[in-house]
Amino acid sequence: MAVDFRRVRDIHRGRFAAPMSELPGDPVRVATALGISGEGATPEERRHWLEDLVDLQAFVEDSAAGNTALSAIRPPQANAATEPLVEELLERIRWRQSASIAALMGHPSVTGDHNAIRGRWTAIGDARAAIDLVNDYRETQVGGFGALSIYPVVALVGFGVTVVTGNARPSLAGLAVLGVGWLATPYVGGAFGAFEARILRSSLRTSRLASVLEVVVGFGALVGVPFIYAIVVAIAATKLGLP
Repeated sequence: MAVDFRRVRDIHRGRFAAPMSELPGDPVRVATALGISGEGATPEERRHWLEDLVDLQAFVEDSAAGNTALSAIRPPQANAATEPLVEELLERIRWRQSASIAALMGHPSVTGDHNAIRGRWTAIGDARAAIDLVNDYRETQVGGFGALSIYPVVALVGFGVTVVTGNARPSLAGLAVLGVGWLATPYVGGAFGAFEARILRSSLRTSRLASVLEVVVGFGALVGVPFIYAIVVAIAATKLGLP
C-alpha cells in the first residue's frame, strides 16, 4: 500500500490538494502502511517516510472545495479574489501538515510548526521544504532561548574576571550596558541555531567534522561572544570614567 500511495502522490506532485478517493485505501490505513514501512529505516529513509506522511495530508474529500476541482486549486495571491471555501481548505491542509510534522518529530506544539510554515503553501511532493523550515524555526528558537539563559552568567563572569585582574574597576554603567547586551542575545543564539539546522540537513551531518563545528560555533556564539563583550564593556567603562 505504501508503494501504491507513492505512485498516486507522484501523479499529483505539484498540486496543493488531491482527491482522497484516489488513495489506495482509507487514509488511516495508508498512514499505518507508511508507518510500518518506516520501521527500522535509516535516517534518510525515515526522512522520506516523514515526507510521505506530510504529503498525505493534502488528500481530502473530493467535494472539499465545493464546485472548484481539486486539481485547479492554487494558493491565494495578493490582491486577487479567492473563494473562501478554497482558502479555508488550503489553511486546513496546512494545519494538518503542521500537526503531522509536530507529532512525528516530537515537537511540543502544533502552533509552533504552523508558525514556521505559515509563510508558504506546501505542494504535494514539496514536503521536504516545509520540514526544513520547521527544523530551522525550532533550532533558531532553541538557540535563542539558550543564549538568553547562558548570557547573564557568562557576562557577569567576564566582567568580574576583568575587574579582579585589575584591568577594570566596578561600574554600574558597565553593568547597565551588559543588561542592554542581553537583549541582543536571542539573535546571536538564533544564528547559531540556524547554522546547526543547516548542518543537520547537510551531507556532513553524520561526520565527525559536523560535531566539531557544532561545538566550536556553539561555544563561540553562546559563551565566547558574551564573555568578550563583557570584557570590552568593563574596560571601556573604566577608560571613559563611567560611574
